Amino acid sequence: MKSTRLCLACGNAFVALLHVPPRRYCSSKACQRTLRRDSQNNRLCNDSGYRENHACDDSGVGVWLKVIRSARWPGHSSPDVDAL
Repeated sequence: MKSTRLCLACGNAFVALLHVPPRRYCSSKACQRTLRRDSQNNRLCNDSGYRENHACDDSGVGVWLKVIRSARWPGHSSPDVDAL
């Protein structure tokens, strides 16, 4: 049986399907964006591995991206990658 719930982001009622019991957000784009942002913020706070992989340096570039770039272009080095 389908149940009607209120979206946490917009407050509108939506019908939740049985195969997605914990659903708390409706399907509008703005609410799904809110869900993704909240999920990412939650993981950044609670998951140390996720936080380390998404850490940024002073330039705003993720440390993991610098490692990938250095692996992809071995001859190319930058002072930031050498410090890792």
